[in-house]
Amino acid sequence: MKKIISVILAVVMAASCSSLLFSCTGGSGKSSSGALTTRDLTNVYKADSISTYGTIFESCEISSVVNLYNGRLLVVGQDTENYDEKYYITDVDFKNASELPIVKETGDNVSTYIYQLAVDKADGSIYYLKDVYKYVPYEGDDPIAYNTEFAIVEDGNFKDSISSKATEEYYGGDSSESYYLVKVDIDGNIVYENDISDDILKITDDDGSEYYGYIDSMCVTDGKIVFTLNGDYIAVVDAQSCELEKKVGFDNYINRIFKSSSGDIYASYYGDSGIEIKKFDISTGKLEDAQVNLSDSLYSYNFSEGELGYDFILSDSYGIYGYKLGDEKVTEICSFSNSDIDVSYSDSTPVFLEDGRILISYYDYNDRENVVLLLTKVDPSEVKEKYIITLAGRYIDYDVKSALMKFNRTSDEYKIIFKDYSKYDNESNDWNGSIEQLDKDIISNDKAPDIILIDSYSMDYDSYASKGVFADLYKFMDSDPDFDRSDYLENVFEAFETDGKLYSISPTVNFMTLYGKKSTLGDRKSWTMKDFIEMHQSLEDGQQMFAEAARDGMGEIFIALAKEEFIHDDGSCSFDSEEFKDILRYLKDLPADYSAYEDLWNENPNYWRDAEMSYINGTTILNTAYVYDFNQIPRYEALFGGEVNLIGYPMSVEGSSGALMLSTEELAINARSKVADGAWKAIKYLLSDEYQNKYSGERDENGNGGYTYSFPIKKSIIERRKTNDLLPTYYTYTDENGEEVREKNEPVFWVGDSEVKLRDSTEEDAERIYDILTGAKVCMRYDNSIKDIIMEEAAPYFDNQKTVDQVADSINSRIKLYVNERRG
Repeated sequence: MKKIISVILAVVMAASCSSLLFSCTGGSGKSSSGALTTRDLTNVYKADSISTYGTIFESCEISSVVNLYNGRLLVVGQDTENYDEKYYITDVDFKNASELPIVKETGDNVSTYIYQLAVDKADGSIYYLKDVYKYVPYEGDDPIAYNTEFAIVEDGNFKDSISSKATEEYYGGDSSESYYLVKVDIDGNIVYENDISDDILKITDDDGSEYYGYIDSMCVTDGKIVFTLNGDYIAVVDAQSCELEKKVGFDNYINRIFKSSSGDIYASYYGDSGIEIKKFDISTGKLEDAQVNLSDSLYSYNFSEGELGYDFILSDSYGIYGYKLGDEKVTEICSFSNSDIDVSYSDSTPVFLEDGRILISYYDYNDRENVVLLLTKVDPSEVKEKYIITLAGRYIDYDVKSALMKFNRTSDEYKIIFKDYSKYDNESNDWNGSIEQLDKDIISNDKAPDIILIDSYSMDYDSYASKGVFADLYKFMDSDPDFDRSDYLENVFEAFETDGKLYSISPTVNFMTLYGKKSTLGDRKSWTMKDFIEMHQSLEDGQQMFAEAARDGMGEIFIALAKEEFIHDDGSCSFDSEEFKDILRYLKDLPADYSAYEDLWNENPNYWRDAEMSYINGTTILNTAYVYDFNQIPRYEALFGGEVNLIGYPMSVEGSSGALMLSTEELAINARSKVADGAWKAIKYLLSDEYQNKYSGERDENGNGGYTYSFPIKKSIIERRKTNDLLPTYYTYTDENGEEVREKNEPVFWVGDSEVKLRDSTEEDAERIYDILTGAKVCMRYDNSIKDIIMEEAAPYFDNQKTVDQVADSINSRIKLYVNERRG
């Protein structure tokens, strides 16, 4: 690598040769010349993994680790067998562990819950709260009637709930709860266990009603225990006597409290400018200015007690930081990105050890194992040289980030660092600071990222494309001997094209389409806006095309469709066509926004049940389908009570299934990048079998796992997905003879107040879905500027002040001008 850099420097000095090295479009030489190397990266740490296999933690999902400041750690987790909360005291290598003493009530109808642990730094004492719930069954003869709420579930996920018409019967009972504050000394002995239910937790409302508050967060400082109740109160309790000293109410909801390195207590709450932090004065019970002057959004940070001379330690998925009161910026201590440490799924507090190392831990639900890492700072001279690739976006998807960190660890030449712009969003910039700053950086000379994550809803994609900001990915693909376009779904590439060039790509996609009763829609595979408006105008009283359709919501979708259909590659527009006028005619018939339905929601207690039943009854013609697996048609049939037609959105695109393609993470390469070849290798990694296989739907022996909400785009892997999605799932149980029994899960679907047993999906169903997704020709991209033009010019038509022809002409003229100005 040193030889490479020496050659590059020599060539850069020889200006006559520099043009050979700064290729930005791929395939014509090394385009990584002139890029910074990892020598310039700071706060790099090496991660050594601590295995929990063969220890008491093997059957525990670790959620957090707390430093007891005596060479011992407090580990909090959940038992993988019965999901009980577990608490252990262990040494740093997680070998010598003992369970934290917890006295649980016994009995058939008694449950004990532990929550909110806090450690006293002065003596290593541990405090926690214990909730004992007791249920006494009803012993009378008369049942108690009540209305049941049924959950509507899709793929194991809650969708909605409805109340039954009929009443159910049950034999009720009585219950009671008691709350205890428990202190455990440094040797693991219980010092006290005091009932705090009435003296501390009881809250009296203005109307005189009483109830027990819930403790949201807790800190110990200077002999006092401070905690929040229901987010409305902060209480102070003497740590020795366990007596309440004060309980103060606040108008703002207190999210949590935490402690500074000096022992002062700080509270965070949602204020006029977003999350605000105030100092809580224990003696007066008042909130005071905290001098937390961070310009970054505080949403993304996890605050904890200060170390290394800082008032607070902050952490997020990108690193660990120190913060001193009054500063406008945090100081980075450890960069996870620079260190290739993937903590995407961790929100645990870092633990600073006496020897200078940092311990972080979390449970990896993908690999189903604990991750415990000891971080040691790396001397800059020992950092291996690689070319830096910057990937930036408003948000960065966890899966993409995790995969590209693996790319970093396996590449000897390139290293990706991540820049998440969400920290720029706050109340003062209407949560648009991320897009504003990213836009500035993209067009700058020195801060432009190499790979850009596209947010098509907020970014002006077409403007970037027309001004040459993005490189054509086809040139990289076609000049790469190890890449074959024909291995992928061609229609995905085509849908992302602009003027025959591929400026961006999404490694995985899903789809949005329309469906309804086949008896209503017939056998047709597609339809035009003319067909749609004719059906809309032929509806009888009480019928509607969509449930709760409103002009703002439906307009957003139909205008996005119009953008693809009525703006042409040469810059001409046809918004004065009858097809577009039909869109305006439909939108005019809709209420302006969803507020039109509020009275119906409030007046009809069975509104949601009736809405569900309207599909079967034929009063609602169409529903939107979000297609992300091959096992969905039986659910669609259950909703409509029979065979369905996945007809798609009305459009005139030849050969289209009418489905709209939705990107999950759309990536583009900056055409001016000095590491464009490396950026292509990173994107190619996301198109490789290794990454695409994550979306193949592979299952375990019971058919569980492997579920994702998007499709891979590599043909060979989507074929496997088509098979895997149809596999049945099983559950096992032990029968009365002690034998393990394995039975097939029978999927059900709730419609109205009825439970519908779903039939199994067939290969024919999967082929129908496959035809829908391979026939999708349009990638859904929003353009707020075009939407604003259309809605502004169409307003007089919606208000009966102008004709549809008049506003269509105005819309066409304005959009044509806008498009050609943007094209330059």
